[in-house]
Amino acid sequence: MGLSARSGRHHTRVTTLPAARPAAYVLAAGLAGAVHLLCHRAWTRAGNGSPRRALFDGLSHGSAALAVTLPAVPLVPDPRWFVLAGLAGSLALDLDHIVAAQSIRLERCMTMPARPPTHSFLFILFASLGLAGLRPWRGLGLGLFLGLASHLLRDLGTGGAPALHPRRVYALAYPVCFLLTAGLAIFGRLLAASSPPLPSQ
Repeated sequence: MGLSARSGRHHTRVTTLPAARPAAYVLAAGLAGAVHLLCHRAWTRAGNGSPRRALFDGLSHGSAALAVTLPAVPLVPDPRWFVLAGLAGSLALDLDHIVAAQSIRLERCMTMPARPPTHSFLFILFASLGLAGLRPWRGLGLGLFLGLASHLLRDLGTGGAPALHPRRVYALAYPVCFLLTAGLAIFGRLLAASSPPLPSQ
């Protein structure tokens, strides 16, 4: 069942997920976090540049995106697209490896000496604000931000990334990045709760 809101010429269709208590989404986020840890562990045991490593890399990023977006689901006007934007952001950020490596071969894309400059907080901010401007409801921009940020946080704990400067690699211990990801989930929920509701009629 969909709800809609109009403002001037713009028409926004808001889709809803099945009703559930907010605690259920927090629990689901915790389960996604547990899956993330399992996938990350499998990733560490896979050979560098192998299809298995690529698979668990994607699963690690995707489950992290679910962990940071699900707590905010009850507070956003378009939950399905919010979660999908988070998942898309968590996976799409690695497309820059193809451009940087000038190849679609996994081995070349996954064994570069450093991650591309677009693995940065500045890129995340511009991409998220750009999507929020194109689709003027808070779900998509916030979802993309959480997905991209969760990806970058994991990368900081798995070799580092040019998070703040394109010519400098920053790295953190993985446990620290995991705790920061948990903090990102809380931050995302607070942002969703503080955003003004859509006008409706």
